[in-house]
Amino acid sequence: MFVCGSQFKRILDHAKAHKYIEVVGIGLGTVQENGIYVNHIELCKNISKNPRYEFLVDSTCYYSIYKIIRNTGKDIVTIIHSHTVNDITPSVKDLTNMRLWDIPWLILNIDGEYKAWFLNSNNMLTSIETIIIDSC
Repeated sequence: MFVCGSQFKRILDHAKAHKYIEVVGIGLGTVQENGIYVNHIELCKNISKNPRYEFLVDSTCYYSIYKIIRNTGKDIVTIIHSHTVNDITPSVKDLTNMRLWDIPWLILNIDGEYKAWFLNSNNMLTSIETIIIDSC
């Protein structure tokens, strides 16, 4: 997976500014033969009642994403969120929700560590190589 560097910096800065809650973004881009390209991350409000340990995306964010998709032809290609602890592996709650999405999840922490994960239909969790790129 290839992630636009300026977009990654934006969500990382957002996570650092809100280090006691999980921040969330929806990665938009394209799936190509040689990988997934994320060239826009739409930052979303976390409306969870327990935002330190989980996220729940505000529904108005999905409407904004719908408009972007309609105007650009991009797709939702990844879910991105931060953890408030240094662990960048999916939590039990993450794994439950990953079953609903057939796309990778990118987890980061405020130290700038990150890893993308994919949970397939057989519940096999695999990490996905992720490269932050300059060109978007």
